[in-house]
Amino acid sequence: MSAMGSLEADGQDLEPLVDAGYDETRLASSQNHPAENHVLRASWPQEGGDVDAGTYMSIQHERHHGSLSQGRGVAPSCLVIHRVSCDRRRVDGEDHQDHPRSADYLDVPRLFANDTRGSALRGQQPLSDFEEYSENNPGICMIVYRVYSCIAYHHKFKASFEILTTGIDRQAFNRLRPWFFKLQRTGPPAKVASENIVFTSKTLPAAMNAVVASSHLRLADWNAERHLQAPYDYFYHFRRLLRQQSASILGIAERKELGVLLDYIDKTQGANFDEVDAIFASGKVHLNNLTKLFRPNELIVTSQDGYPRAYITERSPTFDGRALLLECWTWVFDGSFRKKTEVISVSWPALGSAVVPITSLVAWPLRLDKSDLQQRLEKRGRDFWTCRHRRFVSYEAPIQTIFELKAVWNSCSPCDKLRISCWL
Repeated sequence: MSAMGSLEADGQDLEPLVDAGYDETRLASSQNHPAENHVLRASWPQEGGDVDAGTYMSIQHERHHGSLSQGRGVAPSCLVIHRVSCDRRRVDGEDHQDHPRSADYLDVPRLFANDTRGSALRGQQPLSDFEEYSENNPGICMIVYRVYSCIAYHHKFKASFEILTTGIDRQAFNRLRPWFFKLQRTGPPAKVASENIVFTSKTLPAAMNAVVASSHLRLADWNAERHLQAPYDYFYHFRRLLRQQSASILGIAERKELGVLLDYIDKTQGANFDEVDAIFASGKVHLNNLTKLFRPNELIVTSQDGYPRAYITERSPTFDGRALLLECWTWVFDGSFRKKTEVISVSWPALGSAVVPITSLVAWPLRLDKSDLQQRLEKRGRDFWTCRHRRFVSYEAPIQTIFELKAVWNSCSPCDKLRISCWL
């Protein structure tokens, strides 16, 4: 099974995730069908969480790397683990106290027919012996952890439970209440609360670092801890460049492992990335996609006193809970040119609307501007840059004011700076 084809095995539509501001995951049409094992294998013609588990997998994987580098051996693959988390707190009408705090499965978890309000969210294929599984699948180079909340699932489908009988002794009912409610039908697949990727081989992170170093200016923002968390904004901007660069600088083994990562991103996020491209191309931005608007080392524009001003972003934006924070730099002139760093805060301009024009934001990428702004900025920049040498500049104010400004070169000044004089 190819890496692209085997991703269909989840039993759940792999749409973007819900809790980090992505579009809602669609429920699977089949409710009782257990998913296949989630091993994604890269096809040979194509060259293109859990710390303990990850460490173990790294040891197992490296045993097979030598033969793979020669074009033989086990194809690199990806394992998707569905992890159910339950904090076992007391919830009125439910009983979570005997649930495991964390349990791993190879299929998407849900509740099943005849389950009660005391039943644990679970899958049908528990990952009970990880060592045995890894020995049977030695090519695994990365693990995707999809995390689900037991309590959140119970809360969402609380109304789907039906009371077993009436006329029960009230004291007994209050004591055993969770067990007097059951599901008539199997529930839908649980929705992912969070997702992250863990590299389990030494080859894959080394390959990623090598490709990043090959295009340092554009890709230097790479940070595995940040960018291997869904919704994978880094890969929205650079997945094509990563694949292109890998073809020329990586060996066979490294290229195949990086291909597993990029294939997974394309399969699970590609449709959403295309939707984001379409809405950006229309000159608008959706609240869910605001974090994808800006990329590192690109020109952005702000408006100050009615005039555009350009900056370069230094890295991917961060979010402080209220706004995106952009670390930027620009040139300023106060008699001499100097580089100045600033942090620009970009908040959502319309609380009542999920979609707004990109240019309504405090700052926006110049690559998405639909006007002649780039040409205007380039002309101003050329004029501005000539001011690093002494030259005469005249200016006519569009509106007569009570002020007359005169630019005078102070030849006595050791810095020979431009002095602005003002008379009433």
